[in-house]
Amino acid sequence: LPISLPKMADPAPKSSFLVYSTARKYEVLPPSAQAIFGEYIEEGLNHGKRSYKRNPTDRQKGLPEVFVFYWDARDGKELEGWWFGDKVGGGQVWARNTNSGSADAMPPQKGWRCPVDAPELQHLVCVPKVRPKHEITEEQLSGGGKLLRSEAETFLLSSSLGGKAAENIRALTGPFVRRGYNHGRRTYLQKETNCWLYFWDDRDGANFSGWWLGSRVGGADVFGQAKCDDDTPPEKGWFIPHDSKTPARDVTLRIAGARDLRS
Repeated sequence: LPISLPKMADPAPKSSFLVYSTARKYEVLPPSAQAIFGEYIEEGLNHGKRSYKRNPTDRQKGLPEVFVFYWDARDGKELEGWWFGDKVGGGQVWARNTNSGSADAMPPQKGWRCPVDAPELQHLVCVPKVRPKHEITEEQLSGGGKLLRSEAETFLLSSSLGGKAAENIRALTGPFVRRGYNHGRRTYLQKETNCWLYFWDDRDGANFSGWWLGSRVGGADVFGQAKCDDDTPPEKGWFIPHDSKTPARDVTLRIAGARDLRS
């Protein structure tokens, strides 16, 4: 008789993050900073915290392997912190961060020294892509937290005014599906209108930093903006059009449920 085997649960995604620069076009970063750009995926544990290994792009293949790891104070307080190196625990190192963080912390987003004896480098950032599953709280699993938003495949932009909403707002309502990355954050596309939802950092000035709605990522043809630098697009606070003096109170960007996608 055929045996029906129990379905195995999908493994939880490994935590990962991106290392990139927010420097403007003519601001040159040291070679030690340029050597560590890329995506890093959880690899194991060292001194009680997760370690990570770079997932090289085609252009980075053939370059030295890069690891991110935590080192505690067992060899002296001056060595405690997070490090980028060619192996866990030693070898060649390119950057360090003295911020130890909490017991479950991922590498700090800012405060990196590249090279290790230099001042903190303002334009080098580490932005989480996927956080460990055990860091998700009950509130976040029920839909109340940002981590759930960071895992969402689709957001739905809607207006509480329905058909009475302004025409430029009605034109933007609908689902935005996750499509890629820009400036360390996910991007989303509404196929029907070819409208992109994306993040732009402060490399071109504080006025350009935030989440945007536009005809292409980074383009001049924009329809709305939310002035925040959260890891995920915010639920409220959207200026439509982008140069409005006050945000549109009727506009909400929420996680799309199964019912929304069927309708």
